Amino acid sequence: MTYSAYDTSTQDGSPLEIYRFVIGGKIYLYANGEEEVEYDSAVYLPQPILRSQVENVQEFNKSSLTINLPRDASIAIEFNSGVPDEVVMLTVFRRQYLDSSNEWLAYWSGRVVAPRFEGHELILKCEPLFTALRRPGLRMVYQITCPHALYDSKCGASKYAFYVHGAVTGILDDTIQCAELAGYPAGYFSGGFVIINGSRRMITDHAGNTATLLYPYPGLAVGTLGDFYAGCDRLLSTCDVKFGNKLNFGGYPWIPEKNPFTGDAII
Repeated sequence: MTYSAYDTSTQDGSPLEIYRFVIGGKIYLYANGEEEVEYDSAVYLPQPILRSQVENVQEFNKSSLTINLPRDASIAIEFNSGVPDEVVMLTVFRRQYLDSSNEWLAYWSGRVVAPRFEGHELILKCEPLFTALRRPGLRMVYQITCPHALYDSKCGASKYAFYVHGAVTGILDDTIQCAELAGYPAGYFSGGFVIINGSRRMITDHAGNTATLLYPYPGLAVGTLGDFYAGCDRLLSTCDVKFGNKLNFGGYPWIPEKNPFTGDAII
């Protein structure tokens, strides 16, 4: 019998599923059962997993999937501080246990978009891969500040010319300290980011040797080395004086402050 024959059979159907999570260079492999499963030269470890029903609908964005895992699953550490910096990809493979051909099919593929903890469970809301193909809206708008992402190809500023390398000397909740930061004026790194152990965090505020992060690093130890990159407030003056990059400024700083559409006289 083929996979489809088993899959549509009410008597012989016995599906077995395995789950492959990829986060950057990290891979977590789980099998929904009591035994290890070997597939494509990799071993999937047994884990009690509950998932929502996969629906065949015309709108791809409505074919979402919810995965329930034990809170102590190894992947749970990736979500202790919210959504990881890297995109979390999930592929669900499926075969029929009684199928002697051992035929595996990619049953569902997508990404994790909303993790949360409830009691003893880690609940992952996932969207299908097709949602990533939806056409984005226009992001270049008529505004005073620059719309470019800092250090991207449109910005043009080199991040390697505006960073400092140093060791973490203190940690308190979402703030970390680094002696090298004290050599820069307050706010120099605000709006920038830090990379520690390959993981990125946005710097929301900087003063002296202290940087406040958007969310903390779990398990970060004093003495760990990091790269701190300067931030930008998206103003023309900052782009010119701080980065020497005003030719790539994407905003419109000379927009009239008086709105001609309010009915008031412009003059």
